[in-house]
Amino acid sequence: MQHYNWRRQYEKNIELYPLLIKIDSVVLGKTYDAAASIVDYGNSLFALGQTEEAIKQYTKSLEITEFSKGKDSFQYGMGIFCIAKVFKKKNQPKQALLLMDSALTIIENDMSENHPRIGNYQQQYASLLEKTGDYEQSNQYHLLAIKNYEINYLKKSPKRIAYFQKEYAKSLQKQGLKDSANVMMQLAEQNLERQRLMNKK
Repeated sequence: MQHYNWRRQYEKNIELYPLLIKIDSVVLGKTYDAAASIVDYGNSLFALGQTEEAIKQYTKSLEITEFSKGKDSFQYGMGIFCIAKVFKKKNQPKQALLLMDSALTIIENDMSENHPRIGNYQQQYASLLEKTGDYEQSNQYHLLAIKNYEINYLKKSPKRIAYFQKEYAKSLQKQGLKDSANVMMQLAEQNLERQRLMNKK
């Protein structure tokens, strides 16, 4: 099913996931794998704009995860994070921030310090903080996300770092920090050049 997510064939997923979840419920019961399938189903619904149904699926996943792994698990934090993204899309940033703040704490506590997934969540959190006008914290989390990706991707996929650097440069530009934005954009271009050289080998 994730194959269809990667190809953005979300309509196909919506057709197939209910059957998969039904099978998982019978074969696996209330397990981590069943909860993960439900989150993926929710993500497909979310991508197609079916936000209320997506929240129902995320909530169902949280219930199973609490039963199988507990509220301190990465999977539980990820479920809360998904619900936060729905509120962000619905232009309710304060509600989204409360959820995302809680989710990120769980994720950071359950995963190893430099796990690459943490960088992804930190960058999304930085973006939401920016949306609420909290630039000081937003800047901190942009830098944390960039540092995380430098640790994980500098040698194998520097373009990933460049994406975060460009997003941070845009934020700095909004804050009127043009010199800092230009420096960050130059760093992004350097990483893109690294990627181009790697691709030629």
